[in-house]
Amino acid sequence: MSIANYDQLVAGLLPPSSFDKAAGTAEAAGEYFSAWYLTGRPGAGVAPSSGLNGAALTATVSGQLPTAGTVTGKQAYLASMRAAQGGNVGTVRLLDRLYANSGYTVTSTGSQASTHAGLPSRDSNGSNTGAGVGLALEVSTATTNAGVVTATISYTNESGVAGRTGTITVPITAVAGHWAEMDLQAGDFGVRSFQSLTLSASLVTGAIHLVQFREITAIDQPADNRGDRMSPLECFGPVYDGSVLALVYLATGTAVGRVRGGLRLAQG
Repeated sequence: MSIANYDQLVAGLLPPSSFDKAAGTAEAAGEYFSAWYLTGRPGAGVAPSSGLNGAALTATVSGQLPTAGTVTGKQAYLASMRAAQGGNVGTVRLLDRLYANSGYTVTSTGSQASTHAGLPSRDSNGSNTGAGVGLALEVSTATTNAGVVTATISYTNESGVAGRTGTITVPITAVAGHWAEMDLQAGDFGVRSFQSLTLSASLVTGAIHLVQFREITAIDQPADNRGDRMSPLECFGPVYDGSVLALVYLATGTAVGRVRGGLRLAQG
């Protein structure tokens, strides 16, 4: 089913939910920072532990943003979102975490292979082919590399073409929560799966993960301690059953402030 007009939207509104994530320390201005490991409401999420092959993520993991339950057979949509930040956050992004792995040897410069188990059906088309799905390298334990390290990733695009290549730069001593997204090869607009990761140099210590995600919406934050809200016309989009909703910030400085806000879904 779907929501075709404003009356159906109002009739399908679910109770609102809220979030309040503690302050953290980002890598630098202009870098993304994952709020997954921050305390607050909800509490801190745990690092993926599914090994190199990874696993699909469903709404059973700690750390995800709460939402009201939907009725079986109906489709949920994001009807509104609000957010305010305490300092050094330029944009608050709402993502659905689809797939993640763990177990990389951060001192190795050889190819570390993965056998992908397949995405859940939550890409931009509600399918599992990877349309609109991004890939990020997330740091859960800080690294201690003295120089910039490049991670080269072999992936399969949304059309099923394998052998595609992307790179992600890991900064010097990347902090826990650092979130670095991969640029796709020309002509691609999604990542169906990933096959290997190769580091150009040792990260010395730390823990890293590859995370596939779909962005649902984003709210710009023009000033500290001033909230902003998005209406259905600005943020309306599907939130599929089993979604693992999480926040990622675009930092404007290293001292990321507390971020408060809320979501409201509608079903139809």
